Amino acid sequence: MNHNVTLFTFEDCAHETMSHDKYITISNAYNFFNHCLSFEECFGILIENYIEFEVELLTQTAKLSFTGQSDFDTIFDSKLVANRRLTNLLSSCRMHIDQTNKFFYNVYTKSKATTQTIQNLFSTEYEARIGYRVMHELRNISQHESLPVQGLTFHSNNNLSTQKRSLLHLTSLHITTEFLKSTKCKQRIIQELEKLSSDIELKSFTREYISGLCSVHNSVRLMTKDIFASNENILVSMVQKLQEKNNITNEKSVFGLLLFTEDDEGHVISEQELFIDIIKEINRLRQKYREYGELANRVISSQVEI
Repeated sequence: MNHNVTLFTFEDCAHETMSHDKYITISNAYNFFNHCLSFEECFGILIENYIEFEVELLTQTAKLSFTGQSDFDTIFDSKLVANRRLTNLLSSCRMHIDQTNKFFYNVYTKSKATTQTIQNLFSTEYEARIGYRVMHELRNISQHESLPVQGLTFHSNNNLSTQKRSLLHLTSLHITTEFLKSTKCKQRIIQELEKLSSDIELKSFTREYISGLCSVHNSVRLMTKDIFASNENILVSMVQKLQEKNNITNEKSVFGLLLFTEDDEGHVISEQELFIDIIKEINRLRQKYREYGELANRVISSQVEI
């Protein structure tokens, strides 16, 4: 049985025979990037759902600025849309948590130590942020018991931050501690909220929750930085080696590597295509969805300074 590698290209290219261990090393390096791409794509879905949530609140605020709170149909429709966006966001948060665990175990192999490491990352954010704790509970409630947004309030106030007189329109999303008592929400969370207010505004808590998940994601990126670089070197160096061996100077004609195994009679019994551009796509996503910092400290507004 022979293990081989060649360039994945339209040009004529000789293959190179290698040991089984080298074959597995190259295959595992590419598999790492497959896991990494899924990890980053999942994070991208989370961030896009968060952006859609914020944009939707601005859209509903703009609509309500014309109709006002006296139009109950518009209020109920706006609340339904807010629930749709928030449940989508919370579902993608759960998906991201699960995918982060899966990625971590694929990289380090599941063990008591690795399980404790990834759990510590999430538990640190959970304990540090009340918004994380509240929205984590609401995610469970929205899946098993009730929609998360129980009330929507439209505000129209004098805008004191501008020189010319203007109105500032805001939309708030609410739950109450009484509602939470009717659910399976943890008593610890209810008691914490009762110390703040019986009526809870959800936007700041949502931003805090997303900030916590962003922090975990960035920590995992940093922890796997050296593994990323090592696996990149394995693939890129093999591509460069085969390009030089076959005198291929047009890099655009090379898509990656092709691993294949032959039996003793020379028949191909397995093969794996390795697209080198997967590394560029991962880096593109990492740049697009970079570290965002504390979202709770950001105010998204369409206000014009006057």
